[in-house]
Amino acid sequence: MPGFLSTVQSYIKVILAAGRIQEERDAQTKQIEYLERYMIASLRAHVIVNTIKSCNLLFKHLTDTPLFREDIEAVNGLHVPCQNEEDFLVKLGGLKTLFEVDLDPIRLKLKDFKKDWKLLKLVEQWFCENHLAYDKNMFQTWRDIIDLRDASFPYHPTDTRIVGLLRSFGHSFPVQYAKLYDSILDKFLESLNLLQIALNATVYKTKPEEK
Repeated sequence: MPGFLSTVQSYIKVILAAGRIQEERDAQTKQIEYLERYMIASLRAHVIVNTIKSCNLLFKHLTDTPLFREDIEAVNGLHVPCQNEEDFLVKLGGLKTLFEVDLDPIRLKLKDFKKDWKLLKLVEQWFCENHLAYDKNMFQTWRDIIDLRDASFPYHPTDTRIVGLLRSFGHSFPVQYAKLYDSILDKFLESLNLLQIALNATVYKTKPEEK
């Protein structure tokens, strides 16, 4: 009987030890996965920040005013992966602040506008009035980001507007917020690249010809 009890105790110790080893492995795996996500987020954030700065310089060259607000908190938030639903809302709010700039300098560059027009409509009007080529998808992406942030939270699958906004970023219910935020940033960067192309073309077009 003592031998049997000893065997059982040894078996239990082995099981507990194996459990601890598995827990340690799981913790290490999660840590590695987070570090990979952090590196990807940091690289993407670096590209986004540089592209925003480039677009601001180009737009300022053309209009004497930057287009985006270079918000430090919003920029810092780009470097860290989204963790959960609450973090998603905060980060999305940070993205929205990039569009919160003084509108008067842009209005001064327009021949026609309405007082209730926000930034995106004013900038699109600027492109139209100057007969400049641009991709409408970039404006739609920015509107979708703002609309998603302004929508009632938490999101509900019965809200057709939310369903449509999620679909525009390649997602649906149930919402996986970390992956959704990654998709939003990828599409945001794509829209910035489209803007940069349009602004570069405009600068080139307005350059005086060399004699």
